[in-house]
Amino acid sequence: MKKRILWGAVALFLCLALLGPTAGATLDGFTVEEVTEAERARYLSYLDITRLKKEPAKQPFNTFVVNENGYFAVSFRASPAQFDTNYVLVYDIRGDFAYGFSFQGNIGFVEVLWDHDNIFICNVGASSVLISPSGEIVDVVHVLEDTENHINFSARKRKQKKAEIDGITIAPRAGSGLLDFLTRTYSQVVITDSSGNSTVVYDASTDLLITVLFNYAIGWGAIIAIIWIIVKTAKKYAKEKEASRQEEERPPDGSGDVSE
Repeated sequence: MKKRILWGAVALFLCLALLGPTAGATLDGFTVEEVTEAERARYLSYLDITRLKKEPAKQPFNTFVVNENGYFAVSFRASPAQFDTNYVLVYDIRGDFAYGFSFQGNIGFVEVLWDHDNIFICNVGASSVLISPSGEIVDVVHVLEDTENHINFSARKRKQKKAEIDGITIAPRAGSGLLDFLTRTYSQVVITDSSGNSTVVYDASTDLLITVLFNYAIGWGAIIAIIWIIVKTAKKYAKEKEASRQEEERPPDGSGDVSE
């Protein structure tokens, strides 16, 4: 009886292993479940992932991750002219462009992570895709919408500040000078060697500075406009109130005349 139970457990384990990711399985620390072939095809068609051999124009980025081999990836959404296009650009430990991916659509709460040498485009609560450096689709899974996945997601974000690989530090920074406190976006990647020598290997600081100043001007312009409207409205109200008061205090016509 015990042998039958043992062999049954072994058979179940082998079946689960052959079936691939199922509900409760994990991928890179996330709890995932498998998707159907139809869902896989639909999601990949929606993303329209393209491998990039040439480096596109650098832009400010929100995601920065480094793998154990010193390769770092940045990701960002393209300029307003290509609003639905997203980029993941990969660089080696010297800061040279290695390869990249573009994909389409606003897919929400997205994170780009490393799974060894593979890029994991992670969307908590939705389908997510694992891509090899050559552009091969390694896996498509559904990352479950649960507390642990969100905690893992947030933890990954906190770990993006910098990484140390064999004495070399790779770190992102805003790069907008005194205006850094106005943005949570990065525009530069700085590599510092073991001797403390720093080199900016990725620089989109001009674009970020323009964006920050533009948003800042728009913000202050809106505030000033609101204050002006309030002041103008208050003055108009005070003027109308004063006119009404004077009208009430004015004596009736002829009431001030006395006939002898």
